[in-house]
Amino acid sequence: GKKQAQAGLARLGFSFPSLPFRYRTPTQIGGVTVCVCVCVRACVCMLASVRRSAGIRRGLSHFVLLSSAFSSFAMASRFHAYRVSDESSDRALVLPRVFDAKDDNMTCIFLHGLGDSGHGWAPIAQRLQRDFPMMRAVLPHAPVRPVTLNMGMMMPAWFDLPELPTADGVGSGSVASSMLKMKLDGIELSITELEDIVKAEAEALPKKGDGEERALFVLGFSQGGAVALSALLRQGAQQWAGCMALSTWLPDQLAEEERERGVEEGAHVRKNVFIGHGREDPLVPFPLSYKTKELLAKLGFAPEHHGYAGMQHEVSLEEVSDITDFIKKAVPDKV
Repeated sequence: GKKQAQAGLARLGFSFPSLPFRYRTPTQIGGVTVCVCVCVRACVCMLASVRRSAGIRRGLSHFVLLSSAFSSFAMASRFHAYRVSDESSDRALVLPRVFDAKDDNMTCIFLHGLGDSGHGWAPIAQRLQRDFPMMRAVLPHAPVRPVTLNMGMMMPAWFDLPELPTADGVGSGSVASSMLKMKLDGIELSITELEDIVKAEAEALPKKGDGEERALFVLGFSQGGAVALSALLRQGAQQWAGCMALSTWLPDQLAEEERERGVEEGAHVRKNVFIGHGREDPLVPFPLSYKTKELLAKLGFAPEHHGYAGMQHEVSLEEVSDITDFIKKAVPDKV
């Protein structure tokens, strides 16, 4: 059962860490709530498949949204004040610096994709530490939550995903529209958690010049990249030295909200943004990387875009090499 399920998800592009992933809710209520949500979602999906009445489907959609609210409450119970430590925990894997370079230290936060954990990105982090031994790597684990895309199955996810992104954006059907609020609730919680980690890690780094910026980078892959790009638009990103968005997309609605808040053009142009995407990506279409670049440009960013021939929903050695060069250009005084 479990192995067959993992094999099926692997064919869809999801990966599973070889090291054990553990998740504990601070309260028993949180865990019970998630279990109840999964049961409700499963029943709703089965009933919706056999019922054709529009009225019944409308009523069932309300149950889906209600279960989403309880699920968000359960996920919120996981968040607590983040503390900087060289010890790994159930919340994040930590790879300490190879050596302490004092004022030349830097930190990179890695956000994994759907169904993965921080352990899955440890080899990439260690590869970057070969070029930047003064880099501290923080690899948070996403909370385990039901994911609508996979029939409510429990898995590590930064937010719920009604369906896979399309070249026109995330979700073009009625299902995505009815569950839009649910998805945004999840991503807001993850953005808050990332901001909490960034704030704590930034305090341990020296300032660059007179501003708030530190030698702190945020790298996000796939779903983790959507969280990273969304957080990049917030005030807390002033402390970032750069953002690496890999095989991902910027949710249209969050970019639109940022424009509605009255962000002036050019406000973010000082930020270094790296966009990397496989041209053969079957899960997050390559054209979305151009759309992400255009959305960021409208908000004043000047991102550099990289497309990789033959690469699917993954990371290549060529891309890691380009990321290394990107970091060197972003903090030339550190290398």
